[in-house]
Amino acid sequence: MCSVKIYVQIRVCTISEWKDAMAQPHKATLRVVQVLNYVRTHCDNGATLAEIARAFNIPKSSLLPIIHTLRDEHFLSYDSVAQRYRIGIGAYGVGQGYIRSSSILSDIQTEMNHIVQATGETCYFGELNGGDIVYLLSVESPQPIRMVATVGNSLPAYSAAIGKALLAGRNIEELKTLYPDGLKKVTPNTIDDFNVLDNQLKEISETGVAYEKEESTVGVQCVAVPLICDSQTKAAISVATPSFRMTDRKRAFITGLLKEKQPKLQNILAAAA
Repeated sequence: MCSVKIYVQIRVCTISEWKDAMAQPHKATLRVVQVLNYVRTHCDNGATLAEIARAFNIPKSSLLPIIHTLRDEHFLSYDSVAQRYRIGIGAYGVGQGYIRSSSILSDIQTEMNHIVQATGETCYFGELNGGDIVYLLSVESPQPIRMVATVGNSLPAYSAAIGKALLAGRNIEELKTLYPDGLKKVTPNTIDDFNVLDNQLKEISETGVAYEKEESTVGVQCVAVPLICDSQTKAAISVATPSFRMTDRKRAFITGLLKEKQPKLQNILAAAA
């Protein structure tokens, strides 16, 4: 009786190769997140299937199962007349769950209420997500003419005082990596030159305060300070004021108040870390 020997060649990956593989995002999951983020940032008018497919260069045939699942699970809603998708109640529930589970947001909002009472202007709290500022909390001004931004909305960080406070400390090479397509104007006053932005961020790093004059919204000026824990900027807080109410005296008052509140807000963030 003869015997047959079978040799199997097994390739064992190196630790470096394994780490590289683990560092790559899961493509299917990434597409789901990309779709939700795209629709979220187009919440005013919604987005069509073609627009989403074009934004991420995804074939419609590959995109449809993702879209249909998100719709069936109520993370997206569909307007059959306009043929547009919008964020659904399921996504809202997840967001509300995050807010309820994060007691620090309640403590931060208490301090924001004090800032609004003292200044009479709208106050925002946000974090950096890639190159965008995402608003997590807002307390509106009691004034009839006031700045309003929807929680969850985002915009390029370089266009807003709160975003520049978050970007402070990054060098020009890091900025170009964050914005490979350049700095696009949100308003005619938005910075679109990396060197100008770099110089502003260096000044913000020295002073600890960021300013903006109608760079994200025409007719609105802002003051912001970063919130730093363990030598890292975790979030930022800002006050937005219509330009016609932003006198030099008021700007100085807002700056002083934000600097006064900064240590307490940083302690709140540090306690939750």
